[in-house]
Amino acid sequence: MPIVRLSDYVINLIAAGEVVERPVAVIRELIDNSLDAGATKIGVEVIDGGLELIRVTDNGCGMSLADAELAFERHATSKLSSASDLESIATLGFRGEALASISSVSKVRLLTRRVADSLGTEVALSAGSAPVVAAVAASVGTTLEVRGLFYNQPARKKFMKLPRTELAKIRTHLNAIALVTPNVHITLKADGKEIDNFTPSKSSHSRARTMYGAELLVVESLGEVLRVEGGVTHPGTPQKTAATIIVNGRVVQDRMVLRAIREGYDSMLKSYELPGGFIAISIRPDLVDVNVHPQKSEVRFRDSSAVFVAVRNAVKSALANSLSALSIAEQSVEQPIENFGSADRRPAVFDNQTKLPMQRSQTASQNDFSGFVARAANHTRFNASANIDAGNLARDPQSLPTPSLTSVRLVGQVLGGYLIGEDELGLVAIDMHAAHERINYNLIRERIRERAVPIQELLFPVPVRLSDDERAILEERQQYFIDFGFRWENSTGSIVNILSAPAFFGTEAIERVMKDACVVCAKHDHAQPLEAIYDAIAARLACHASVRGGDILSERESYALLEELQEAESGGACPHGRPVLRRFSRAAVESWFGRDR
Repeated sequence: MPIVRLSDYVINLIAAGEVVERPVAVIRELIDNSLDAGATKIGVEVIDGGLELIRVTDNGCGMSLADAELAFERHATSKLSSASDLESIATLGFRGEALASISSVSKVRLLTRRVADSLGTEVALSAGSAPVVAAVAASVGTTLEVRGLFYNQPARKKFMKLPRTELAKIRTHLNAIALVTPNVHITLKADGKEIDNFTPSKSSHSRARTMYGAELLVVESLGEVLRVEGGVTHPGTPQKTAATIIVNGRVVQDRMVLRAIREGYDSMLKSYELPGGFIAISIRPDLVDVNVHPQKSEVRFRDSSAVFVAVRNAVKSALANSLSALSIAEQSVEQPIENFGSADRRPAVFDNQTKLPMQRSQTASQNDFSGFVARAANHTRFNASANIDAGNLARDPQSLPTPSLTSVRLVGQVLGGYLIGEDELGLVAIDMHAAHERINYNLIRERIRERAVPIQELLFPVPVRLSDDERAILEERQQYFIDFGFRWENSTGSIVNILSAPAFFGTEAIERVMKDACVVCAKHDHAQPLEAIYDAIAARLACHASVRGGDILSERESYALLEELQEAESGGACPHGRPVLRRFSRAAVESWFGRDR
C-alpha cells in the first residue's frame, strides 16, 4: 500500500488513544490547565463515572476569544515557545494535544472569561468537527464540559470499567491533587451528590491529616538541587493505596521512588502492605525529564540512584523518630503531668556479652509488680502549676515537645502483654512482645551482618523432625542456617540432630525456629538480595527470643525495655510491621469520658 498522509481527525483519534485512556485522564488534563491558570477553586462534576459527563470549573485567569478557539488545535499551547523550553518545563500542561484529543472522542463545550473582558467566550465542538464560537455572558474563569466520552468509539467504550470503578480512580487522583495544592479548594460531585470537599489548608501536612485521620511522620531532606519532603503513615497503619509521589508539583507514578519509600520502612511492612502519605521531590528542572509519557504521569531522572538514596534515607530517618509521632491528639496539653520518678529508676538488665535482653519464658517467676504499681500510684496527680507553659504549646502536633520513653512513668502491666504508663503528654501503651521483638531483631540482624552470631553448643543433640520439603531446603540453603549458628549431624530420614544453635532462645524453641527458617527460605528465591533473606530469618528468630503474652516483667526489666526501645532503630514497629506503642494525649483521654464538653 502507498504511504498516505493521515487526516487531522485520524491523527487526533490516535493521540486520544494515548492521552485519553479513561475519564480520570481527562480530568487530569483539565485540572492541570486550571492550576496553570492560577485557579484557587476547582469544582469537578461527573455522571456515570465520567463516561456520561465531566465538568471542571475553575476561577482561574480565563482565556481570550482567540485563545479559546485556538486551544483545540493540535499542538497549540501557551506554555512552550522553543525546543529549549522542553529542558526546563515548569508548568503542568504543556504538550498541546490534550484538548484536541479529548474533543475528538466526545462532545465538548468550553465557557471562559478574563477579568478584562465584559463578555466571555463559548466554544462547542464534537468528534473533531469545526468549533462553533460565540460571545456569551460568563463568570471569570473557565468551565469545560465533556459529554459522551467515546460516544463515537463504541469499541473503546466497552473497555471502560464500571462507573463506580472509574469514580474510584477519579477520587484517588483528586486526593493526590489535593495534597499537592493545599491552598486550592477542590470539590467533587458524582451523579449530583457532593462526595469530596477539600477546603483550603495551610500545608500539605494539614490536608493529609484530614485524609488519613492521623498525623503523618514528617519526611524531610533538604539539598541544594534535590529536596525530599512529605509525610508517611506509621507502619502499623498500612493503606489501601500507595503513597502519592510528587515531582516539582506534578503527581506522577514512579516504581523506583515507591521502592525507595518501601526500603525506607525496612522490615516494618509486610510484603502486601503499602505505605501511605506523600513524598514531594523538588529537583532542578534540567535534571528531570517530564516529557516521557503521553499522559505526563511518569518522569525520568538524570541521576535516579541519587533520588533513590535521598528518598529512602529521608523515609528511614522519619521512621527512626516514629516513637514520638504516634497517635498524639491534635489538642494541646492543658494540664501537663508532673515528671515523676528519678533518673536512676531504670537499672540495666542487658548484661550478657551479646547485649541481648534477658530471655523470658512462660514459667517466669512472679515479680513484685503489684507493689511497683502501688508505689507508682502514690505519685499520680495532675499539677497545673508544673514547669511547662501549656498556653504556649501550638495546636499543631509537630510543635508539641518530643516525648521520650525514658521519661515515661510506668503504672502497670495489663491484659497479659501490655505496659501502661504516662508522661507529660498523656497516656502511653506499649506492646511488650512487639517492643522486645524489635530490640532483638535489630541486634540479631546486626550480629548476622557482622558474622558474629553468638552460638550455644548443646550438651546433648536436639532431634528435629523435618518434612521431605524442609529437609530439601535445609540441604539446599545450608549456608544460611550455618551463618545463623546452626550445626547438625549428617543423618538420614526425617530426624536431624542439632548440635548447636543461635544463643537467642532456649532449646525448646529450636525445632520451631528451624521450621520457620525453612518457610522463609522457601518464600525467598535466590534472585533476592542475601540481606533480605537474612533479615526475614532474623525476624523469625527475634519472635521466638522475645517475651510472650502472660510473661510478667519486673519493674527493673520493664524500664530497661523502654530504655532499649528508645535507642532502637525503627523502634516504632516490630519487624512484622505491627505498632510497638500508642500515645493518647490527656485531652483525648478526657474526651472519652465527656470531660471536654
